[in-house]
Amino acid sequence: MTKDSNVADGQVAQQDVPSATSQPSGSAVASAAVLQSLDRLSLDVKPQKFLLATERWIISPAASVEDFPSEDQPVAALSCFQKDFATREAYKDCLSSTPGCTAEQREWLRNNATLSKDGLFAIDGTMGLGSVTLKNTADSAQSIAFKDIRFEGEFTKVNDAGFSVTCTNYNDWSGGAAAGFATERQVLLPFGEGTAVFGQPLPYGEDLTRAIPEGMPAVVNLAGGETSGVQLAIETPYSSGRVTGRVVARVAANDGERDISVPLPLLDGDSSVYTSILQPSLRVDGGAICPVDTTSNKKYSTTPRICSFAELKAKSNLG
Repeated sequence: MTKDSNVADGQVAQQDVPSATSQPSGSAVASAAVLQSLDRLSLDVKPQKFLLATERWIISPAASVEDFPSEDQPVAALSCFQKDFATREAYKDCLSSTPGCTAEQREWLRNNATLSKDGLFAIDGTMGLGSVTLKNTADSAQSIAFKDIRFEGEFTKVNDAGFSVTCTNYNDWSGGAAAGFATERQVLLPFGEGTAVFGQPLPYGEDLTRAIPEGMPAVVNLAGGETSGVQLAIETPYSSGRVTGRVVARVAANDGERDISVPLPLLDGDSSVYTSILQPSLRVDGGAICPVDTTSNKKYSTTPRICSFAELKAKSNLG
């Protein structure tokens, strides 16, 4: 991206853009020729990537957790525990093909909990939605702006007991949840009215919006052939909840603009359930809660585990 592609004050580069105040939402305010120039903006959306594939169930406050069924040791067909893997890919294949919880446990969870969407969780009131790579595919110097990014939808609260049960496949490869580091600038959307702003500039990686201060309106200006990426995130009003809606942005060229919907897999469907990643959770591996690990050659260190519902309640300040 050239020096002038993202202006330091976060505003759109100087363009003669007609007002769209009299046009219905989502309609084009340009001629067919202008629409062709707007179509030069391509969006490549990638969801959050994580090493651990898990099912996280948000426990209802009315559930009798003492009735939760458990195995003494992991069922081999349901677990990746204490199995040796030649490569990380082999371990990931195990994670994607083994359910972690037994059929009896899943039946209990369906009756006493709500399943959150894999990869959708909040940290300190902010939820990641995915990475979006923007590219102006035009051969000319025609500039395109990606701006006015906003959320259209609603959040509703999910009542919970303050903790969850996680069906996972656990062994010493599981040293961390995230794969790699963010190399794209965060764009933070409010959950109510308003448009997105930039988060902090990245201390590492390629950040083509580095000159724009944190908190300024999120505007990405791309000349022909230029590419930039952002990490979309949204503020969350509840620690556990349902989110329904979509992310919309305005694409502007030198003589026209229109609204587009940003396709985000984490928001597909009627609604998506999320919870806080910091909420205490009881891990169940192959039907067992905290099986004894006799592996002597650990590949990665593991975090302390919660091994009973009594301990789980204590961690949730409910004990």
